Amino acid sequence: MAAVLALPAAQASSGGRIDGSSLPLGKANGGSLTYDTFTTSSCSQDGFSTNAIARMTLAGHVVVSGQTLLDGVSYDSFSEDLETGPATFDTKFLRPRENDPPFGASSSTYTFVFNANVINEGRRVGTVVTTITCTSGAMTAASVWSALPEPVPALPPFGWALLALLLASAASLRLNRRRA
Repeated sequence: MAAVLALPAAQASSGGRIDGSSLPLGKANGGSLTYDTFTTSSCSQDGFSTNAIARMTLAGHVVVSGQTLLDGVSYDSFSEDLETGPATFDTKFLRPRENDPPFGASSSTYTFVFNANVINEGRRVGTVVTTITCTSGAMTAASVWSALPEPVPALPPFGWALLALLLASAASLRLNRRRA
C-alpha cells in the first residue's frame, strides 16, 4: 500500500494551491518538514490522490513513519526514507480504497490524517500532520509541523558536584546574613 511517494529533489516544481498550506510551528535543530502546494487532487469514496511539494530544511538523513486515521479511526501505517536534506521535492499523498466499507461509507465526506514522526540522523525531531478532507468530491489539504523541544544536556558527575557546592555556598551566605 502506498503512503507518501517521495520523488527526487531534482524533480521539484511548483503549482497552485488547494486550500490550506503548511504552517511551521517551530524548528528542530534549525530545520523542519512541511508539505504545501497541493495540486492535481481528486477524492471519492474509492480513495484520494494529491501531489504536493515537500520542503525539508533538516540537514542529514531523514525518515518519516507513522499511522494514518480515517475519520478518527486507525487505518494503516507507513514509513518512507526521504534520504538527505535539506531538499525541496515533489511528493504524492494517496490511498486507494482497499478495505470495506469504502471511504465515507455513510456519506461522501471523510477526513484522512497522516500522522508522521520525523527522524533526523536517528533522532526523533518532530511530527508533521497532513490532513486530507474530502467533501462531496472536493478535496482540501493542510500540513502542520510540530518540532520537539531540544533535549536538555545532562550534567557530568563533576557538574553535579559543582552545582551542589554552589548551592551550599549560597545557602551559607544567606544564613550568615540572617545571623548578623
